[in-house]
Amino acid sequence: MSACDVIGLPVAQAQEILTAQGLKAEVIYTKPPFPAIDTASRTLRVVAMRGEVLVAAFFKDKNPGEKDSACK
Repeated sequence: MSACDVIGLPVAQAQEILTAQGLKAEVIYTKPPFPAIDTASRTLRVVAMRGEVLVAAFFKDKNPGEKDSACK
């Protein structure tokens, strides 16, 4: 499995896959430049893998077709 195979996955799922392959990856995550966000409603997903380090960011998952604003 390459690093690309875990990109976009929730961190817990990516860690399970890597552990099954005998790898233990450290996780670091990005923080937004604005005040703290509500992480309870967001999913921590892998955005990059550098060596044995997973870089993750919080994403607000939506249902397909859900939009923040109406089209104009």
